[in-house]
Amino acid sequence: MSVSTKAQEDLIYLFFQHGSAYNSIWVGDYHGHGDSWEIEHEVPNVEMSIRDSPAVDRYRGRIRIVYQNEQQRGQLWYTILEEVDRRYVWTDPQQVPYSIISLTPNAVVFQGRIHVFYQEAGRNGQLCFVVFNGRSWDYPSKVDLRDAMSMSPSAVVHDNQIYVFYQGPGQNGELRYISLKGSTWHNEAIVPSSVIPKPRSHPLELTPVILA
Repeated sequence: MSVSTKAQEDLIYLFFQHGSAYNSIWVGDYHGHGDSWEIEHEVPNVEMSIRDSPAVDRYRGRIRIVYQNEQQRGQLWYTILEEVDRRYVWTDPQQVPYSIISLTPNAVVFQGRIHVFYQEAGRNGQLCFVVFNGRSWDYPSKVDLRDAMSMSPSAVVHDNQIYVFYQGPGQNGELRYISLKGSTWHNEAIVPSSVIPKPRSHPLELTPVILA
């Protein structure tokens, strides 16, 4: 799985697989002073795909992990870190309705809403996204691309736009992107002189996720 990181206030959170528990998510946090890493803990009740990685976002002050479920392949699930009685606890995982995915999702917060991007089920090359509007999840939308995508997308917010990067068809090594401004997708293009290597298959060779 990939390492994922996020920071909240003065902490960096590192999300990763641990030891032989390939389908679980563990968290370590760093206080930013010397080598002060806290002891990692397991996110409870999560059964994540051992082949893929989680997505992490911070929305309205709360950390949310989005991942593909191991037992129900293709289903998108999430759990939230909440403060309860002055303690931080992870909520019971819930399913994102209607979303059937391949590989690893990617999440960003844009215009006050969570946007989760993913390749559609069956690795069919279709870029999709689903939006959380603060109360519920919208029905998934498809993004029209010139060619089918390969592998998983990666999104970032810049200059009041979402930029989604992805590999071209057939794992051809082309790094491409498309941007969303308002409600319109535009500027689909190839990143010049970019070459993406073909992925390795061993789950421990994937990258962890960071929330900062």
